Formats: sequence, structure tokens, C-alpha cells
Amino acid sequence: MLKFHTTSSFSLLEIVLVMMLMSVLAGLAIPQYTNVIERMESKNAENILRELYGAQQRYYTENRSYAVNLSDLDIDPPPNSRFETPVVCSPSDATDRCDSDDSLAEIERKQNSSKDPQYTLGIDQEMTVTCENPAPDNICSRLGF
Repeated sequence: MLKFHTTSSFSLLEIVLVMMLMSVLAGLAIPQYTNVIERMESKNAENILRELYGAQQRYYTENRSYAVNLSDLDIDPPPNSRFETPVVCSPSDATDRCDSDDSLAEIERKQNSSKDPQYTLGIDQEMTVTCENPAPDNICSRLGF
């Protein structure tokens, strides 16, 4: 008796279904991944703000006023590809460069592309980090502020 060897293979329908399933899973995973990356970067910026807060407090102890120039402080914040150079502020300064009147320092998110969220993180005299967002995309609450 002759035996025929049959080779098993996938049908076109099975391949299309697997590709559709993988596309749906990727569509769900990629936004979550970008949110995690953005949260991580905002925490990095928050750490820079906390360092600036400490430097502002040391400056205030020595000079009885807050610094208005980053170069006056005893730290050099590391460069960050996702955030602008931080700005230091004095709550009593009339020519303040910060958006918030209470901030000692602020750092703004760079707009490297049109998809990047736009927000500014600030730290006040009580060491409270705040997030201001001019766009209605609710990024501050997604970041946990």
C-alpha cells in the first residue's frame, strides 16, 4: 500500500487572523508603553526640580532671597532630551520668568514632535510639584499630578 505524506501548513485565513490579532494587541500596548515612558521622564524632571529646590533653599539661607538665575545656584542640572533647561524663580520677583507665581523652579516639556505632550512642571516653597497643561489632553492627570 502506498502512503502519501501530507505536509501540514497554515491556511491564508489562519495567517490573516493571527496578523489581525497581533495588530490589535500592538494597538493596545503601544499607547501604554508611551505613557510609561512619559511618566518615567516626568519623574526624572521632578527629581531635577527637587535638586533645584534644595539649591534654592541653600541660596536663600546665604542671601536671604531666592535666585533668579540658574547660574547663581550651586548645582548644574543634567541635560535632558525631553525637557528644556530649568528656570529658577523668586516668588517676590516682579520680572519672574515662571508661569506660576509660587514656583521656585519650573521645567517645560520639549516639543520634539507634534505628538509630544505639552506641560510644565513646577516646585513651590512647600516642595509641592505641580503640573500645568495648556492643552486639553489631560496629560497632568495621566502622569499622576
